[in-house]
Amino acid sequence: MSRVAWFHAEQGAAGDMLLGALIAAGAPQQQLKADLALLNLEGWELHVNASSRAGISALHVVVESTEQPARTWREIDGLLAKTPWPERVIERSRAVFARLAEVEAAIHGVALEDVHFHEVGAIDSIVDIAGVMLCLEYLNIDHVWCSALGVSSGSVATDHGVLPALAPATAQLLDAMKIRPQNYEREILTPTAAAIFSVIATQSFASTPLSIISTGLGAGTWDPADHANVVQVVIGSHDDHAEEVVVVLETVVDDLTGEHLGHVLSELIAFKVLDAWATPVAMKKGRLGQEITVICEPLVSEAVESRLLELTGSLGCRRSLVSRSVLSRDFADVQVFGHAVRMKIGPSRVKPEFEDLAAVARLTGHTLYEVEAEALAAWRTHIAP
Repeated sequence: MSRVAWFHAEQGAAGDMLLGALIAAGAPQQQLKADLALLNLEGWELHVNASSRAGISALHVVVESTEQPARTWREIDGLLAKTPWPERVIERSRAVFARLAEVEAAIHGVALEDVHFHEVGAIDSIVDIAGVMLCLEYLNIDHVWCSALGVSSGSVATDHGVLPALAPATAQLLDAMKIRPQNYEREILTPTAAAIFSVIATQSFASTPLSIISTGLGAGTWDPADHANVVQVVIGSHDDHAEEVVVVLETVVDDLTGEHLGHVLSELIAFKVLDAWATPVAMKKGRLGQEITVICEPLVSEAVESRLLELTGSLGCRRSLVSRSVLSRDFADVQVFGHAVRMKIGPSRVKPEFEDLAAVARLTGHTLYEVEAEALAAWRTHIAP
């Protein structure tokens, strides 16, 4: 069984709202405060207050701090790396800030090392992001799901001047994620929340059975009259041998060369589909062609379909919903000839990642078969019980 945190954020979200929801769902406040103190940041205090939004009870988290400096990505990354937290907490936290740094570097046209965080470099954002990761660990969360994310129209004032309420950084962070536009003249999805969801969450959860363990509501600072400004989290468990619904897209083409076909498949895989392949087919009038099949998550199916038609030049495709069984899987690294190779671990088989095997073979001069055999031997010797 795996434990899941399922966030409902159709009306938007912020880091403090996610943190409040997780605390309301059972994450221990005192342990959170003690662990966050290990960051060795001075001049801040965490307050968790019972609150109400449009008549709905929720927890409102406030981080009071005496300073709001701009920090570089490397400063924050070093700060997180030095904590004695569980490895998964550290890696998840660092991954969120690394993602933010990549986006900021691209937007401002600077090197990654030169990125300075303003709002998200302040103590409250660091505490929000690290606090969410700590709470996920307290609750033994293996997977994070989220709804379509609410975004708004209008504009908002930032350190970079007046920007659209859907700030450029937030928009880039939401690449390939489903959004739900809302008619509010203010920011309702912060870069902090967008970064958290983009790194650790999936929007693929259709028809997956879930046994509810607890729920929690986190309140935002804004308290509008027309809706409850809250984020809900549902903590649950599901069978690792679970059934899920996916979308299968199919189109048939007869005018692609082998090189073009390889390019189409490579581009689709890079577009975060679950799988893609081509099958030779005999078409009408004896023409030979290729049937291209793509499997993707329901919430990104429209974007994937558009990309498929764009890449192939096809005039249409078939779409079908199918269910599939999904077994649990995990990953671990082994050292092979001085290089890391990822091992995909299933219930009945362990398999090295091919790309890692090929990279080690190129770097060391060993054959692919030698690298694979060494990886499996390293797994049996050092990892397997």
